[in-house]
Amino acid sequence: NDMPEMFGLWNTVPPCESPVGVTVDVILVYSQSFEDNPAAQQAAQNVITSFESGTAWSSCFGSVRAFDAKLTAQEDVYDARGYAARNDWANGPNTVFLFVMRSFRDGTFGNYDAFYFMEFDAVPVRDNWLHQFVAEAYDATVAIRGSRYRGDTWDPYLSSLPADVLFHVNGNAIYN
Repeated sequence: NDMPEMFGLWNTVPPCESPVGVTVDVILVYSQSFEDNPAAQQAAQNVITSFESGTAWSSCFGSVRAFDAKLTAQEDVYDARGYAARNDWANGPNTVFLFVMRSFRDGTFGNYDAFYFMEFDAVPVRDNWLHQFVAEAYDATVAIRGSRYRGDTWDPYLSSLPADVLFHVNGNAIYN
């Protein structure tokens, strides 16, 4: 449901105004199986069709492709109540992230030097944001460029969080 709105924002806050100098692809990843959810497959196909039809942002990218991580409903857990409600509260997003990392490493997605992992709740606020991301992706002094989670959702139970959760990089980051 969020995909048309998110990509619609790219028409008003364009990723680029001119070519960024390298080929950048959009890779959509659905957490479960497209085979089991035709609506999710159609949503991904709509983004691909929009790109192929020449939407305002399509000149910024070389291609748009979609993959499914094939998580089961039991694996695809995200409980907004967080760690206090259940230890596996973010199992779905974490497992998808591992799928993405493996797929880049083993070549399933293709051969890339770097990638930007953008969650659907990441909203571009500056025109030509892709130029900055490409510049940062080619900075050889860093392997991961992102930030710690800085929200306040966890405040009530910070003292009970393990260090690997407390100090994780939020998912929106550049990896090379």
